[in-house]
Amino acid sequence: GGHYWIGDEFGPFLLHFGRSGKLLDPPFGLPGIHTEDNPLFTETANVPRSGGFEGMALDREKGVLYPMLEKALADSPGVLEIFAFDMASKQFLPVDNPAAVMRYPLDEGATSVGAFQYQGDGMFLTIERDREQGAAAHIKRVYRVKQGEVDEQGLLRKQLMVDLLQIGDATNLSGAAQNDVYAFAYETIESLLLMGIDRIGVVNDN
Repeated sequence: GGHYWIGDEFGPFLLHFGRSGKLLDPPFGLPGIHTEDNPLFTETANVPRSGGFEGMALDREKGVLYPMLEKALADSPGVLEIFAFDMASKQFLPVDNPAAVMRYPLDEGATSVGAFQYQGDGMFLTIERDREQGAAAHIKRVYRVKQGEVDEQGLLRKQLMVDLLQIGDATNLSGAAQNDVYAFAYETIESLLLMGIDRIGVVNDN
């Protein structure tokens, strides 16, 4: 028993695997959304290479996956699309359904979202970031959004939960604190783990 749903960055596709690693279904793609690496399309790509499904949240109660594009569509700069996939019917919900697509606005200077997790009660956490690291990094942030809470443009309203470049560290637990502050300033911070009501784990990809 057991199975896995994996988001692919290069189609993008959703891939459904069994525990043995066998692909259980043909890849699930979204009509009209593709990178230049997608073998099913020959027209001009509208998602940057490796800009497909990076973060993917799961609402277990609804049985819905929420795959999120890592990078913006060509015609929507600064906005990332979040889709809804029903695991029972194995179908993306129609994109003209307001409950099926959420639109996430990036901060100025941010380039991608590396992780997307469902927190419960319609709320999700993201890791938003730029491409820099070390002293050059300026956007490494954990935000919370809630499904249905949008501005006049239909974009999700964001609540800053953690600025990863301004983590209080008065005891120098990190071994790298400066002025009682630790900066988690890596380029590709890509994992977000829910570890309790008020605790998260944030992981760099290497």
